[in-house]
Amino acid sequence: MSRFSSDWLKSYLAKQFRPEQAPSTGAVEDESQLHSEIIEYCISKGWLYFHGSMAHKTNRTPGEPDFTILASEGRVFFIECKALKRKPSSDQMEIIAWAHKLGHSVHVVHSFEQFLSAVTR
Repeated sequence: MSRFSSDWLKSYLAKQFRPEQAPSTGAVEDESQLHSEIIEYCISKGWLYFHGSMAHKTNRTPGEPDFTILASEGRVFFIECKALKRKPSSDQMEIIAWAHKLGHSVHVVHSFEQFLSAVTR
């Protein structure tokens, strides 16, 4: 996978991309709790999801969102989970910006309520 230059990324992010701020209420302290809630929801809906283990090092692409969800009606969601007051890493910001440039959205969620808002729009 080719990478953006750091100058291009900084410029792009400054001009176009503003990640959602953490909500004042409802944000989780433990990211694994949010992962579990999302997995349970996907299973209840019959959705297919791809998710890397939080307990083990994986061979996923650095910065790849926590979830890629194939939902009903051809919808696809990219979800990055963050605990209260946590922000995406530089690798994650690069992937988010690249996806945005290609017309995709990566939803950064701090609560199950934010996740529901992202997948029910």
